[in-house]
Amino acid sequence: MPPIAYLFRADLASVSDLEVILKAIFRSVLTICPKSSFQVRSGGIFLHLFTQRTTGVRRGTIFGLDSISHTVNDDGDFRATLAVAFAESAGSRHHQIEVETLPKLLLTKPIDCVTVSDLPVFCSDSIHQNLKESLTAYIGCFEIDTGDPLALALAANLLVPLCQYEAKSLRWIVPYDHGEDLPTDAEWASELPFSSIELTITDPLEIHADEPSKIGEKSITLINSRGKKHHAERVLSSLLEHTEGNLETFEVAFGKAEFGKADVSKLPKYCLNHEHTNPDGTPGKGRDKALLFRRLLGITRDDWLFLGEQLVAGLEKALPDKTRQNKYGVQYEVTIPVNGRNGRTMMVKCGWIIRSGEPPFLVTAFFPEEAETTERGSLSEVVVDGKRGSEYWKRLYELAHQQATKAVEDWIPTPMWIEGTPAPISEGICGVSWVTLPDARSSFARWLKQNHIGHKGFRNGYRIPAHTDSQSLELAQQYSEAFARVLRVNGIKCDVNSLID
Repeated sequence: MPPIAYLFRADLASVSDLEVILKAIFRSVLTICPKSSFQVRSGGIFLHLFTQRTTGVRRGTIFGLDSISHTVNDDGDFRATLAVAFAESAGSRHHQIEVETLPKLLLTKPIDCVTVSDLPVFCSDSIHQNLKESLTAYIGCFEIDTGDPLALALAANLLVPLCQYEAKSLRWIVPYDHGEDLPTDAEWASELPFSSIELTITDPLEIHADEPSKIGEKSITLINSRGKKHHAERVLSSLLEHTEGNLETFEVAFGKAEFGKADVSKLPKYCLNHEHTNPDGTPGKGRDKALLFRRLLGITRDDWLFLGEQLVAGLEKALPDKTRQNKYGVQYEVTIPVNGRNGRTMMVKCGWIIRSGEPPFLVTAFFPEEAETTERGSLSEVVVDGKRGSEYWKRLYELAHQQATKAVEDWIPTPMWIEGTPAPISEGICGVSWVTLPDARSSFARWLKQNHIGHKGFRNGYRIPAHTDSQSLELAQQYSEAFARVLRVNGIKCDVNSLID
């Protein structure tokens, strides 16, 4: 038997409504299916548990005592996407709820939920009818897809266990230091024909998750792509953990700019510049770094895009270290495996800085003492080897298109509402995106033109439009960003542009 969730508008509910709800549930159960066995959970549907973003940290003193705090903001776009995904899951199985209007309710009103872990559908429909007639706050009910981790968490396992029922026997969950008397919030139970009413301090196990369903796979994709912690968030967490001295005072807040694409423009000017010179004209340290990159990995100044894209990709998983805040900004180090032009992979330590209103900026890159590794870099599978020519450009384009198509499949766009219509448009804002090659006369641009792929830009450069089966701006941007990453790691300079339709 499936778990059934009953939803209510908390802003329309009264204190006594929970008693009315539980009475409605157990009257139907004791009459229709008294031999059932289940648990009851209650609480709010809190989408923000998945969508909070750390955007600031502070270390200082309050009333003479050391104090550490952090600022959390809500990712509204992600929350809207979760609301639509939750409603889609609610409507995928047996339900008595208006699925089209549910996302907007989840985003604009406080929603409470009471969930029964195992209940026959015919009994659930009886409870639904009773609640519909007795409570204005009642929204409806649905069968929870236990193969959907999002719905199972929000509508079941993140709720608070209230009681357990088994064959007319009720066990009410209380704190370990509670007395023997029935608590006031459970006195309603004495009015119903239970065979026994007991108190317990034991919480039931979470409702079991099944193998991911089709809806569940979509939820997993959504959480993995849009719910993962951003690099800038990990920098803030690391700042609190690694700054030395409990008395040091600082306050750092990040905005949208600091969450942008990292800047590696210093690579050709410094780390890979075998002619690097200090301001006073003396030989600079960049020469030694450039020499090591050439000797150990076969990477030269001409390969700065190849190296830079790997360093940027490494930020997505690497943990910041030696993080500190000073007059220059927030500085930290990251160590990642880097693929060389010579087929070798070695660890590279990078120094980064985030200044107010700017994305991460690469300060330096060098080899640590223990640089040998058996790991492969995160972009090793998108490097195209061989001599450049028609066959090379064909393989490069096909690989870029393959990676871009996968990026589209792995992304769920932010929904959009049009005034006057209750149902959201799941693909969000309409728009187009494209990758621009700055030189329309380059060998790759000429190959694209010969094969009728893309077109010359309105002013300059050569454009490769996003190839998707959708009008979604976000999906087009995901395609272009993934396509551009493959080009950059293979040494092709390019930019990504987009336009709302």
